[in-house]
Amino acid sequence: MRPFGTTLLAALGPARIATIVAAAIVAGVVAGYALATLSNDSKEHVDTTAVQTVPADTAAGPDGAQVVKAVLMPATTASGKARRRARAEIVVNLRNLSGVTRVPTAPPVLIVHSRRLHIDPAASADAGNLLKPVPALTRVTGTLRFETAGSDTDRLTAERRARLAIAGQTLPVRLTISSIAP
Repeated sequence: MRPFGTTLLAALGPARIATIVAAAIVAGVVAGYALATLSNDSKEHVDTTAVQTVPADTAAGPDGAQVVKAVLMPATTASGKARRRARAEIVVNLRNLSGVTRVPTAPPVLIVHSRRLHIDPAASADAGNLLKPVPALTRVTGTLRFETAGSDTDRLTAERRARLAIAGQTLPVRLTISSIAP
């Protein structure tokens, strides 16, 4: 008497076995993609790899970005309060320890849940060198400003956290709330 598996394989034939295997592979790929999509709270892929940083006076170490300070300043005017507006100011250090100039591929973006907020164009001068190519073996610092309103402000005020996409990295941002607007 033949084992059950051998009998089943003989009964199905090579063509049906190939079809079953192909269907199983497709089902696995679809399930994996669905799980990956559900596990990411944003509609776009965001790299959440941890960023390693070393002190500025260290001669060796990886390139990196570091959030130095992050403050959320709610509006103080009546119209700003009515629209639930606020400004997020984030001071960032970027280090380029490679031997080549690094060119930013995308402007910095503040991610609040699945929403992507772009820097305030009126405040781009304060971002300074963060928006320009970073020369080899240097560190640059700048202040990024983001204007928020409505539910974005509500979430930032309640949760006091967001993510910052900058220089090909995604950094966690912990915000403090300030009652003094500039």
